[in-house]
Amino acid sequence: MKYIEVYSIRPLLFLTPPFLPQHEKMLSSFLPPVAYQMFLILATLVTLCFSLYKVQTPASPQPKITACFPFNYLPVTLPDPTNKNLRAIYIYEKFCFQYSVVWMFAFFLIVAFQIYESLTSPYGVNSYLFVCGVLSLPYIICPLFLPRSPAELTTPLHSLYSTHCTLFLLIYSFIGNYWYTHYFYSVLNAQYTFVGIRLNDVPVGMYFATVFYFASYHAFSNTVIRYIDVMYKQSFLKTVLGVTVVVSLSYFTGEALPFQYQPRGSNSSPTHPPPQ
Repeated sequence: MKYIEVYSIRPLLFLTPPFLPQHEKMLSSFLPPVAYQMFLILATLVTLCFSLYKVQTPASPQPKITACFPFNYLPVTLPDPTNKNLRAIYIYEKFCFQYSVVWMFAFFLIVAFQIYESLTSPYGVNSYLFVCGVLSLPYIICPLFLPRSPAELTTPLHSLYSTHCTLFLLIYSFIGNYWYTHYFYSVLNAQYTFVGIRLNDVPVGMYFATVFYFASYHAFSNTVIRYIDVMYKQSFLKTVLGVTVVVSLSYFTGEALPFQYQPRGSNSSPTHPPPQ
């Protein structure tokens, strides 16, 4: 199977981050061709977002920003917790942020201590199913233990905001893994190499991983878009900034993350096998 080359428009000179020209040769030799092209696209989008951010007109008066640890210094804002109609959204998004630290730290340990070697070996059959299933459980059962907002005190469980979010994530995860993962298989020649129970040739553990990953992603993207909406005066440039941020987050999530680099000597085959 041959490589499927991904081409992109080279970033415009005035949008290219200043460090790229000096280190272009080094980056192109370190990264595979496809990953290097995608890095250039992502660097261009980030630079464009920053440029648009610098020309925004602040809203007057400046609204109060609501954030939670450890994201206090990022351009994000949660809903106003004093607004009873928004309190349920505030509770759920705050929980998503705080639990994101837990699952990200768990994966940091898996990578830092090379635990993935045992998870992907023949002796670690369905290890990822167990790890991802346990990590996704708090998001799946959160409607049962999250505190209710004043507006939801008498609301049935099936009508809670957190229940709707959980159902959305479960449906979204199933559709994305069952059908859309094959986009990466066919176009990017990517593959999952570890052993485990599969559904439509996708490890079941990845269905659960998508739940906690996209819970964090949607919470973060909501708070970024909300920050843009409340912090700046309405203008054409503000609309362009919002659209560019959404495209950048979508591109990073949909294209950059599937590229994985296997350590030398790994039991797994490379994500991109050499041309034959």
